[in-house]
Amino acid sequence: MIEVVHVDRCVACGSKELRPAFAREDQRHTSLARLSGELPEGVDPAFLSTFTKIGWRICEHCGVIFAGNRPPAHGCESWYLPMFKLSEERGYDVSPLPESYVRGKAAGGAVLYGVLKERGLIARGARILHIRCATGELLRLAKENDGADVWGFDFFPSCVAHANEALGEDRVKLLEGPNPRISDCGVKFDLIVSNHMITHAHDPKLLALDLRGSLADGGALVTCNEPDHAKTLKSFRSYRRGINFFHKQLFSEETFVSSMRRWGYELERIAGTGGRARKLEKYMMFICRKSEPTHGPAGSAAKSAGLLRSWERRRRVAELLRLV
Repeated sequence: MIEVVHVDRCVACGSKELRPAFAREDQRHTSLARLSGELPEGVDPAFLSTFTKIGWRICEHCGVIFAGNRPPAHGCESWYLPMFKLSEERGYDVSPLPESYVRGKAAGGAVLYGVLKERGLIARGARILHIRCATGELLRLAKENDGADVWGFDFFPSCVAHANEALGEDRVKLLEGPNPRISDCGVKFDLIVSNHMITHAHDPKLLALDLRGSLADGGALVTCNEPDHAKTLKSFRSYRRGINFFHKQLFSEETFVSSMRRWGYELERIAGTGGRARKLEKYMMFICRKSEPTHGPAGSAAKSAGLLRSWERRRRVAELLRLV
């Protein structure tokens, strides 16, 4: 049986004023329900039942939605990557990577590079870290065009191998869990691009503070691909992706901004990109710079609760219609 950590304080603000998110405690990532009997080697068969009751909570103080029951930060390499491969249902855990995947990441990397370059975030010779860098396309472009000193991390050995081959040097390392210690790199970065990590982190505050401490003076953290739960939970298909034990906390733009400010960042929304970059705007993409911690207006617990109630109704209807 996998150990479960019971969180009795908000992972964003530390408040103990919490409410259950659901009337019944059986919310789980629906795409994993079909995996019984297919669990990868090394994962306890009791895994799914362990996470049937993941204890979703809403913080009454700041409105953040989070999993009250979660695996411990240590030892996650025994289950995190194998289950991630299965739940994603994608082909990027094979080597060599599928050509279609490489082409898609090349296009996406070029768009992201253009957005960051346009905003002056990629300077000549800058030291750049991309967390969950996939094929390493952003890093390759920054290295070739700007002489950047590039570093990267990714969850999949196939992506790590491809990125290092593209870069011509061993600069991309394997992520073994959702709370990497970036400070262990022993260097400061001018730019850190964090791809969908705050949502996945075992301890989002700890990760945010570690990233903050890894920035050079004048450096910037760019959050990329963080879903806005206020939009995700209104989506017809949100029951397939919004609530699960990989996404251990869900932020709206309101609660994300207030949390990041509380953790010592000042934020600038990346918007008005236009063209192919426009789709990046559906995510919470921010330029985050070091600042003094501030405690501004918090999010609304009532608003978060209403979104979850409507999401649960759609999920139940979908189950009745055998759509999940």
